[in-house]
Amino acid sequence: MNTDFSICVTDAFDDDLRDVLSYLMVDCGSPNAAERMVRAVDRAKELLTCSPFMNAVSSRPRWLGRSYREHYVLKYVIVYRIDGEVVWFLRLFHQTQLYERFVTEWAGSK
Repeated sequence: MNTDFSICVTDAFDDDLRDVLSYLMVDCGSPNAAERMVRAVDRAKELLTCSPFMNAVSSRPRWLGRSYREHYVLKYVIVYRIDGEVVWFLRLFHQTQLYERFVTEWAGSK
């Protein structure tokens, strides 16, 4: 029996990743850093398809009862939630951001 989960990303996550890659390539002038980021996100997807429960449910006060989890990649954090056999990548933030308030209630749709 295959117990792997599937990964889905929200439009907001895609936008966040696009912004990060643009920042790394254009503002920082580092296509290598952007490539490392893409590889790190791909590794996170591979890892979380097999072990989505490896990160505890977040204890951030605004997120109580929402089952959000945080997975760290390089200097960034992927906020995700497990829904059945699907791991939803909700948002992507730099670790220094005060990002808790930017993740709103998730309704299981893009």
